[in-house]
Amino acid sequence: MDISAVSDQVVALLQQRGRLAYRMLKPQFQLDDEQLAALKEELIDIQEVAVDKDGKMLVWKGDSGAGSVPSEVRGSPAPATAQALPPASYTPPHLAERIRAEQAALETRGIADGERKTITALFADIQDSTTLIEDLDPEAARRLIDPALQLMMDAVHRSSGMAMTWKH
Repeated sequence: MDISAVSDQVVALLQQRGRLAYRMLKPQFQLDDEQLAALKEELIDIQEVAVDKDGKMLVWKGDSGAGSVPSEVRGSPAPATAQALPPASYTPPHLAERIRAEQAALETRGIADGERKTITALFADIQDSTTLIEDLDPEAARRLIDPALQLMMDAVHRSSGMAMTWKH
């Protein structure tokens, strides 16, 4: 896989997860030290979408512009609303295109308010999750819960549905 494709995949993972450990990136993308350094330079210095934290990880800063560092890197926790990811960051491209095409078709027909549809919704609760994570650091709790959420979103996406996550 070429380094540009790796860079695109790492950006997508960063958008989704918020942070990625270098020790995880190297084996996942078969990167040597030089390739990892090039990737870091691209994302931190060139694209300015990430920052280095403690020499251990990349932290997503997104399109917030040069010099803007997420508050969790500066030392204070970010507000919950700042951590919400836009739907485009976790919606597969083919579904995003389908949504855009349906919206354009509605607008062409002069229906700007949307349309009524019958839907199936997946609601899930992880039994005793509050007890499970109450004493954990927020990042550790997220690492524990996110794989289950990802499996659910993948299942919804496979059936051409859309997934949304709510965080309290």
